[in-house]
Amino acid sequence: MLYLDIDYVAIRLISIKKALVNENFITTSELNEFTQFLQKEYNKRELNIIVKTLDSISNENFDIYGDVIQVSYDCVLDLDRLPQDILNVLYDNDIIVDFLIKTEENKIQKMKNAKQLVLK
Repeated sequence: MLYLDIDYVAIRLISIKKALVNENFITTSELNEFTQFLQKEYNKRELNIIVKTLDSISNENFDIYGDVIQVSYDCVLDLDRLPQDILNVLYDNDIIVDFLIKTEENKIQKMKNAKQLVLK
């Protein structure tokens, strides 16, 4: 059994958002959803990997402002030091981009629903 610390999950999500949409932060809800998504993906691939929970995120590696998480200047985490089974999923850009698209589509749908409620 392998354990994936939430700090590495956060680093990866922040780095891919930076590359795709030039955002250098994530929210705690995005991290929570992404953690659940990754756990399902590891389970689907029948890998014995457990992603640790949001409660364990490190203040040493991240600056946390309310619901917003950014990588701190003191962060020394290196994703490439993780086992290959973990990296195969963490670096699978197709599934990560699909996750981000689905997340944004859900946000848009919530806004449309809210707009309809306001108009009534």
